[in-house]
Amino acid sequence: MVKDWSKLRSILYFCINKLTQLLLLSVLKYLFQISIAIICLIIATSCTNETPPLSEQVEIIEHNNYLELDSVNNEIVRLFNERRYDSSIILSHIGLQIARENNLKKELGIFYHFLTKSLYKNKQYKKGQTEGLKAIKWLKKQKDIPYSGDIYITLARNSRYLNQYDSAIYFYKESIKYLEINDDFIGMSIAYNNIGATYKIKGDYTEALTYYLKDLELNKLHNQKLDQAIASNNIGQIMLINRDYDKALNYFNQAEEINRELNNPKGIALANSNIGSVYHLMEKFDESLQFFFTALTTYDTLDRSDYRIAETMTNIGNAYLQKNDLSNAIIYIDKALKINKKIKNTRGEMKSLYLKGECLFHTKKYSSALSLLYRAEKYYSQSSHYKIEHLNTLSLIHKCLSASKNFRLAYHYQSNWNELYKEINGNKNRAKIADLNQKYETSEKELLIEKLHKDQLIKEQKIRYQNKISIFLLLLSIILFTFIIFIVFIQKKKKKTHNLIKEQNIEITSIHTELLDSLRLARRIQYSLISISDKVKEVIPEHFIFWHPMHEVSGDVYHFEYKDNRLYVTLMDCTGHGAPASLMATLCIKTLNDIITDGAIHPDTILEELDYRMKDENSLEQSLSGVDASIIIYNFDTETIEFSGARRPVYFIDNEGRNHIKGTKRSICDTLINDAIPFERHTKKLTSDTRVYLYSDGFADQFGGPNNKKFKEPKLRNKLFEINELPLEQQQDLLTDTYWSWRKPSNKKENRATDDTLVLGFNFKINS
Repeated sequence: MVKDWSKLRSILYFCINKLTQLLLLSVLKYLFQISIAIICLIIATSCTNETPPLSEQVEIIEHNNYLELDSVNNEIVRLFNERRYDSSIILSHIGLQIARENNLKKELGIFYHFLTKSLYKNKQYKKGQTEGLKAIKWLKKQKDIPYSGDIYITLARNSRYLNQYDSAIYFYKESIKYLEINDDFIGMSIAYNNIGATYKIKGDYTEALTYYLKDLELNKLHNQKLDQAIASNNIGQIMLINRDYDKALNYFNQAEEINRELNNPKGIALANSNIGSVYHLMEKFDESLQFFFTALTTYDTLDRSDYRIAETMTNIGNAYLQKNDLSNAIIYIDKALKINKKIKNTRGEMKSLYLKGECLFHTKKYSSALSLLYRAEKYYSQSSHYKIEHLNTLSLIHKCLSASKNFRLAYHYQSNWNELYKEINGNKNRAKIADLNQKYETSEKELLIEKLHKDQLIKEQKIRYQNKISIFLLLLSIILFTFIIFIVFIQKKKKKTHNLIKEQNIEITSIHTELLDSLRLARRIQYSLISISDKVKEVIPEHFIFWHPMHEVSGDVYHFEYKDNRLYVTLMDCTGHGAPASLMATLCIKTLNDIITDGAIHPDTILEELDYRMKDENSLEQSLSGVDASIIIYNFDTETIEFSGARRPVYFIDNEGRNHIKGTKRSICDTLINDAIPFERHTKKLTSDTRVYLYSDGFADQFGGPNNKKFKEPKLRNKLFEINELPLEQQQDLLTDTYWSWRKPSNKKENRATDDTLVLGFNFKINS
């Protein structure tokens, strides 16, 4: 009982103490207002020896209220600039009260402006929003109020920090209306930039690009170099997200060039970091590391750069990770993680956790990796503003779970990944972004033409003016002397540059020679893989192969196999050309050999099995590389031909006429077409000698002729029909002449090869 009474007494003392403090504050507030009134009366009575009438006293008090507001305003500005935001908030409330009582519209705008800005700077976002909404409600009743645009911008910033992104965008757009009236292009630039940034956070990259382009155009119009660099960086990031690497590099290089012109090391470092990110996504990791380390060196010399240092270290760790240098990757990721925790950068911390989880995945520490990845995924899933990061995290969790044999949970995360991927990679958004970029480039060209026209007019005026001025002999002598010195300097510099270029040419020639030797060896290896056996030449003596690789090695290849009195002929067209396509082709030939050896005897079965094995054994299910193919199998016993095609056709010519059969609209390793679409099998019983032709798309897609157009597939079939009765060797010669006459229509013009080219021709004779 005694203890309870002691607690109650303590509570009563505490309440009495608080009430006393509140009463004291109220008393001080009223004393302050009374003191202001007394000061006003003293000033009023000191202006005259006689007591003025009541109306004159009111006028004097109102006049002194104006003087008091000026001093209050000056004091608020001083406190705000000294970052004493608590004090500026209190004085702004007092100024508002006086301005309301006297209906002073201009002063009300000023005090609302400083109140909302002070609350924002003091990180009182909810109060800032509340006071900002009061200001907006009052502003809507007024016209031509100063600071309206700034109040809307500050209100938008408060909304953004409260994660109310739609409200933030609305307030930024409203601010532009007032800023345009006052011709405040700096405020408009801030609004455009922040609208773009908010849309970017929301994942609406089309709208983000729209406002970033408006920001860039506005700053170019007013020659604001620093803001042009910022806008170029922002546009480059949107292009980077949409994998338009050339345009991203173009904008980042523009930003770097402007920052170098302004001698802005922080901007140069940011541009270098962004360029490094482009090369990273292009899988040029050595180049990306070079730019990342350049940026990191600069950031280390700058104050208050912890955020950028952590971001750059994360990028460096990621680059090392992609190079499979896991030890260096973990070193830099851990450094970034430490800094992000220190500065409370949760988003950066989650990215570091994701990358460390990927390192652990590669070292097969799946349990440790999942513990980090689940944390990152939980963070990203709570917001719709980090879709790309969320997508990557889901993919890596799926891989860890699959490697841990937890296929049920892996399937769940794969489903989530599929839904998010469809949401992000909508074709409509990509088309919108391309259209916006095209419109901007057209606008840029029009502005450039207008600028050139103005420059031409100015130049003409200068020329007319210079024609009226006589040039003094002494001035001419000085100019000539200077010109001679300049020529000497240029000659020395030219000689030095020439020597440097000569050395570089020697080095480039050496590298080029080594590369060509390597490619020639690769060509001999590839040719040996696809060479025709003597047995095949014996059973099908009448045939030709028109093979013209675009480079030393080809992605268009053929394969002949004779087994159990059946002749297997395959033509394959791998995506791309050169070394990457040739590697894909080599893998396909090896897999095809295995399938035929295993006993497959029908072309559709072979294609299905080839598609399955290429996806399953070589993990190509997520690759965009595809293979088009056509297969014919001639049975010498039954004199029948079976055909199946993966987007490639077959062309028959016999006594009954000609027959063109298209392949199934599905490629090997096709990630865009459902596997449920089967490859079709076509069977033809030979009743007479039959010419059969298989071809890739290289011949038909070759540009040339007098109008520089594609050759087209119907034209190729007509050509084959024209020459089909000639001997096969002569057909090959005529086909070669047709190809080169199309590529080189005249002695002065020769078109480059568009793609690898392959045409196979056979004459199957039936037993009479």
